Amino acid sequence: MARHDGAVAVPLRTAPTHVQRGVLADAIHSDPRVAGRICIGDVLPVEARALVATAISGYAGTRAATAEIAAGSIAAGIGALWVKHATPGMVTLGSVVANMLAQQAAIAAFPLGAGLGIWWFGMYPVAPGAELLATTIGAFAVVGALFAVFSGIVTDPLQRLIGLHRRRLLRLIGALEDVLCGDGEGRFPLRDHYVARLIDFLDLSAALLRSVRA
Repeated sequence: MARHDGAVAVPLRTAPTHVQRGVLADAIHSDPRVAGRICIGDVLPVEARALVATAISGYAGTRAATAEIAAGSIAAGIGALWVKHATPGMVTLGSVVANMLAQQAAIAAFPLGAGLGIWWFGMYPVAPGAELLATTIGAFAVVGALFAVFSGIVTDPLQRLIGLHRRRLLRLIGALEDVLCGDGEGRFPLRDHYVARLIDFLDLSAALLRSVRA
């Protein structure tokens, strides 16, 4: 039944579930503002389904990228505060720590004492062995992966505080609306992935540069 203000009122009589759903669907389709924005038969075209899936997977992928950025930030912080080196990632941090361990072991084993060992190996640094380097880098990679898994405990409240979560959700809603309304391709920008890949590139470059110098 229709009310005087033009809105459609759904009958409230008791009826089987399928009848109630049909009445509600008829009420929705009767509104011209809504009827043109939904697909008859509840079936999206294949192209639209693919675009929706791409937008949603892109949004989900930003969480993984954020975790990688957080792990890189932790590595940089440890490098700055502990080893006093630029360490943009866990690979670089592991190689720096391996060099420190090799240097300390050589100083401790110097036959003329630790004092002269510091002076000697200060002029002629010791390069870590392949086994020590691989073990240290692997250990820090595992630590970084574990931190990335639980980084949401820290990054989620921070992103909510600065409004990043809201802006990201609004971009996702806008992309889905473009697809469902046929107004665009529903692209969801993946800026976080570019930052994460840049950190990986800097990490590997720094590690390779250290190995060449050694």
